[in-house]
Amino acid sequence: MMQFNLYSLVHAAMITFSSFYPGDSPLPVHSNTASTVEWKVMNDPIKITENDYKLLKEDEYSIDLKIVDRKKLKALQKATHPVIQLTVNGKEYVVRENYMLNASFPANCDAFYTVNQDGKIVWVKTKVMSFRKIPR
Repeated sequence: MMQFNLYSLVHAAMITFSSFYPGDSPLPVHSNTASTVEWKVMNDPIKITENDYKLLKEDEYSIDLKIVDRKKLKALQKATHPVIQLTVNGKEYVVRENYMLNASFPANCDAFYTVNQDGKIVWVKTKVMSFRKIPR
């Protein structure tokens, strides 16, 4: 009888919580998320062309670059959550951020780079960026 009562209480709690939170998760959505997303969309991409870097490595999984243009380097170091438009060997890439502990790929891009909690780029070495290509 005790197990049945416990089961009934858990079932009632699940029904109650699911009616208050109409989504996949009962966790509250923070109000600053929408403004952050809006800010990211309004932010212009940083364009990096072949004159702005020295190609260190490119294979089917990654691209490693040393940024040689001082203005682009400063813009990348100061930027938070930047979208990067990258040209490598004549091919265009849209590169977006991916938080270092995130296990999934970012949406709507060809490659990604790692950021810290503040949205700043995590640099491999001084002036060296590493991009991971998203398999298609």
